[in-house]
Amino acid sequence: MFAIPGRIGDVMSVGPNAMIAHGEAKPVFSAEDILGEFACLHVAAEPRPEVKRVAFSSLSQPQQAICRLLEQGEMSFDELCETLGLPIGTLNSCLTELQFLGIMKQLPGRWYVLDTCQTVLSTE
Repeated sequence: MFAIPGRIGDVMSVGPNAMIAHGEAKPVFSAEDILGEFACLHVAAEPRPEVKRVAFSSLSQPQQAICRLLEQGEMSFDELCETLGLPIGTLNSCLTELQFLGIMKQLPGRWYVLDTCQTVLSTE
C-alpha cells in the first residue's frame, strides 16, 4: 500500500501519516516511488527494425502517383481509383506491390496509408 505524507497537524493527513508511521504503507514522494516497486513487471521493448529506404524514381509512374496522393493522408480504394483514373486491375496490382515493398499498408475498409514505420521514400 502507498500513502502520500501530509502536513503534520492537518486533519486530512492523520490517516496517511499514521499508516506510514506504523509501517502499513510506503511513503510516496514521486511517481518513481511507485514505479520502482513494479520494476519487476517491466518488459524491455523489442528493438525496432531498421527503416528501409526505397528510391522514389525506382517506382513505376502509377506507383509514384499513388504515393503522392497518400502523402496527403489516407485514402480509400474508390478515391484512389477515381482520382487516378487507373483501371481497377492496374490499381490493385500497384497497391499490392507497394504493400510488398513496405511503402504503404491497407487499413480496414480498403483504405490505404503510407507506412513510414517500415519504409522511407528517398529522392535519390
